[in-house]
Amino acid sequence: MIVLALVRIGHGRGEGHPPLADFSGVRNLFGVCVYSFMCQHSLPSLVTPVSSKRHLTRLVFLDYGGTYPWVVDRVVFPTITLLPPVLVAFCTHDLESLVGITGAYAGTGIQYVIPAFLVYLCRKDSQLAFGYGTVNKHGSPFRHTFWVGFVLLWAFSCFFFVTANIVLSETKL
Repeated sequence: MIVLALVRIGHGRGEGHPPLADFSGVRNLFGVCVYSFMCQHSLPSLVTPVSSKRHLTRLVFLDYGGTYPWVVDRVVFPTITLLPPVLVAFCTHDLESLVGITGAYAGTGIQYVIPAFLVYLCRKDSQLAFGYGTVNKHGSPFRHTFWVGFVLLWAFSCFFFVTANIVLSETKL
């Protein structure tokens, strides 16, 4: 669909008059890329590993079928989920900016920060459970703590670039 739209725009048959290339949006690319990667990569991988999908609906129902008190389930979780995007939506009128902000900040946390901390803490827990000298035959070539720090550094740099983009875009520098 994207290719067909670009061909129509290139031949002048598209609706509207967007430019073929506009480099002013490159700064917002970080947030949008993180967001699109999350959607394209992470969401399908939730269902793919399930070998028998016949009982998937029942499994999802059992997994998410309420062990929380009513107030937490009906008030607290929806408020936590809805409040940040609603506040951002009221503060901005630009959908591109909204997607960039959502993708950058939430995406950076979900895609980089949480997995890095999970890996680090699981490795520490494994050392306590199995001992420091135990060899893991399934160990990653990236098992050194440097890589966890590198991922966190990358997350911070993405966070910094997106924040700089938002500040520069809002102040029109």
